[in-house]
Amino acid sequence: MQDQILRECLLQLIKVYAFAEQQCIYTSIQAQIPILKIFFEQRAFERMSLMEEIEQLLFTKKEVGPVPKTLEQLYHFHSQIYGKNALTNIHIANIDSIIIDEKALEICNCLLAGDLNENVSAILKSHSITLESSILSIVYLKALYED
Repeated sequence: MQDQILRECLLQLIKVYAFAEQQCIYTSIQAQIPILKIFFEQRAFERMSLMEEIEQLLFTKKEVGPVPKTLEQLYHFHSQIYGKNALTNIHIANIDSIIIDEKALEICNCLLAGDLNENVSAILKSHSITLESSILSIVYLKALYED
């Protein structure tokens, strides 16, 4: 797959993850059941981690692994994704989290169908597993705790 096309697709995946993170935060705040609140908080952190993996892959060209960020780097990363007023953004859409994860999974699977190097392929396979697990978990939790 051409590097520019791959790069654009990965940037789009970051945007989907960013929206998913915001949706998870909003859903967590609105949750009345403690287990759902915790579940969505953890999913928000998970989406942030997925964004960081792709960011590291795109901009450092090194193996992906945990790279701790300073507080300044974290603020810079979020301002690049959400803009300067990230903390005052009002949640404008209430889209079901499953739909967002399904879209991210679709992007991952589409990219995996192409010719990728081992590092990118391994990362996207890991993301696909995480997303599939998340989708199954939310379906199960909704069946247990919601009407």
